Amino acid sequence: MMLCPPPGQQLLVVIDDVNLPIAEAWGSHPPIELLRQCIDSQGLYDKQGLYFKSIEDIICIVAAAPPGGGRSSLTQRFTRYFAVLNVLKTSEEVIETIFG
Repeated sequence: MMLCPPPGQQLLVVIDDVNLPIAEAWGSHPPIELLRQCIDSQGLYDKQGLYFKSIEDIICIVAAAPPGGGRSSLTQRFTRYFAVLNVLKTSEEVIETIFG
């Protein structure tokens, strides 16, 4: 079975706060690992029907804040699939210049 958007189009999936799931006792993050498997294998396994569902023409964008305050760090095993963009905190002077 194949899951995909209409022919000639792509589906954009945006996941905010991807690093919020709490780690299990062993340090794993099941929701993040499921997303990693989906990206790596280009699909998911259906547990009820016992078959593989292929996923095509999907772009995945994730957002994460720095670790701390309930957020965990993301593994390199997961982040290797993404181009990482780091945005520094804006100073008060710059904010006044932009919005003043």
